[in-house]
Amino acid sequence: MLWQSLILGRLHPIFEHLPVENMVYANQQAYYDAITESSRVADSCPFINFMLNEILNALKAHKIDDTANVGINVGINGGTNVGINERNILAIIANSPNVTVRDMAEALGLSLRQCERLIAEMKRKNLIKRTGSNKSGAWLINDDAMSNSKL
Repeated sequence: MLWQSLILGRLHPIFEHLPVENMVYANQQAYYDAITESSRVADSCPFINFMLNEILNALKAHKIDDTANVGINVGINGGTNVGINERNILAIIANSPNVTVRDMAEALGLSLRQCERLIAEMKRKNLIKRTGSNKSGAWLINDDAMSNSKL
């Protein structure tokens, strides 16, 4: 399963944190059934269909919007550990600097508290900052943090 994670991660950053092992563990019998069926018919399609369906379900469950990542390079700050949710937040801010934390949470399928914690950590890492009031202010993405990105 490690190879699947590595291949997917190289295809697109959205897949870097996809829990392939958890997906298989949660659907272990169906996983083995797909392997057995692929062996029986001497065709990998049943297994591929199973894995693609599990990936789709995982993405839907986390409400990850692939279009939010268009144009974002993985190399944010050349070594700052930035996860998928942080990249999604950066994409949302880049597209709409006046967005509220509540709107970000809803767009990402996170609780308000989860999003607030992510924002606080991103501020601590000096990736973003808020200017103006909570109601009429705007988010700014640190130029140094985004020097390797293409927004």
